Amino acid sequence: MPGARIYCLRRPPAARHIDAGEPAEMRVQSADDRLSLLGSLDLQRGGRVVARLQWRTQPRTAVGWYLERPRRPARRLDVDSGIDALAQDAVSDPDTWNARADAVALLSTALALDAADRALRGGLAPPPSRPLESGRYELHVTGLDAATSAPAFPDAASVAAGDTNVLAGTFDDRALTAAIRRVNLLGGRVLAMFRAAPAGECNPRT
Repeated sequence: MPGARIYCLRRPPAARHIDAGEPAEMRVQSADDRLSLLGSLDLQRGGRVVARLQWRTQPRTAVGWYLERPRRPARRLDVDSGIDALAQDAVSDPDTWNARADAVALLSTALALDAADRALRGGLAPPPSRPLESGRYELHVTGLDAATSAPAFPDAASVAAGDTNVLAGTFDDRALTAAIRRVNLLGGRVLAMFRAAPAGECNPRT
């Protein structure tokens, strides 16, 4: 995978001690906190903001994730059928509908980031890379807002250690590639990757 080193761990990532000058801590946000941050996400390329991903609920018939770019009209992204079903719901009362919309926004954030990435690439496929084996990985990243980790990386457990975030989970090659692209899109950078392996079966990769 370009731009990151891959190391091999002899024990599960969750058991590793992270020494970053201060104790690692799990940062847990309420649903309201996460939604306030997810209302608008800046998307970056090459260290500069090139677009914004925004969740809109009004009008109800047009609810969804929108990609906003300079000098272009906002574009509603095709993210998930659950969002389309929400837009077609003309029966639920406002409180019920809004609660459902909040849940849909949180659950679809990762898919929306992937859709925005595809839109910004103009439909071009990402550059090819050597496939990685499925397994448990840790991604050590910097420059990532810890509050966005849970919705943006739903398949990974996030631990904050100083100015570094550790995303740990079980990934196949496709899921790992998507996660790294999300990190980059949110303005972060992958410092290194660690792959867990049974004791005695550690084969470092570069």
